[in-house]
Amino acid sequence: MSVSCPKCFKLTSEDRRIGDKYFCDCGWRFQVLNSDNKPPVHKDKSSLLICLFAGLLLFSFLHAVSWDSFFFKVIPVKIAYVTGMSDTKTIAELSHMCEVRKKYNCVLQTLDDLYKKNPLQQIESLHKKGKLLVKMENYKDAVKTYQLYFDKNGKSPEAHYQFAKSLRYEEMISEATAQYELALESKPDVLQVSVARSFVDMLIENKKYQQARKVITTYRKKAQHTKYFLEAELKQVNEALKGHRKISSL
Repeated sequence: MSVSCPKCFKLTSEDRRIGDKYFCDCGWRFQVLNSDNKPPVHKDKSSLLICLFAGLLLFSFLHAVSWDSFFFKVIPVKIAYVTGMSDTKTIAELSHMCEVRKKYNCVLQTLDDLYKKNPLQQIESLHKKGKLLVKMENYKDAVKTYQLYFDKNGKSPEAHYQFAKSLRYEEMISEATAQYELALESKPDVLQVSVARSFVDMLIENKKYQQARKVITTYRKKAQHTKYFLEAELKQVNEALKGHRKISSL
């Protein structure tokens, strides 16, 4: 194949070619690009559009599965949240949606943000966070959260119970005892079955039998229908105390 020299415009034959360079009789050396070496061009744009559409469908499907009935509602809320334009109402709304969908890390983050946004009016978000941490069995962080909650004058009676449980599982027994007592004292006229049972279980577990019996007998005196309250635990406590007396008399 002959090509035209860019200087003298004469045809330069193939036999004056070495590699991809031509040497003209006029002394000029030049290069001709081989069309075979040109990068391929994607001629079928429709396949690219199909891929993009399929990706969009997949994203929409995963979003729908993830958020269910909140599919449309969550989009503007998340945009406002991510861009930092959300107020406490919007953050609380997102927190609720995350809670319903059991996205617990999202709940913890939004509760943190609620408190930071307005510490004076959003103190109960700390209690909600602590309660969730207890549910997730993250007792170490629950203890820290409730310490902050009560340092900021939190008043919820249930918070004492949740704090007591987190302290118990962190083996802070004396501190847990104080919180269980505060939880029971906060509603003296109410039979708090779960609180009392959890408290007695902790006392028995740590061989504080006298104190466990005192809690049971105190509750049994409240009303007629409570006279068999924690019967199995009381028998266990009485047997343990009898065993201690026998050992002491030897």
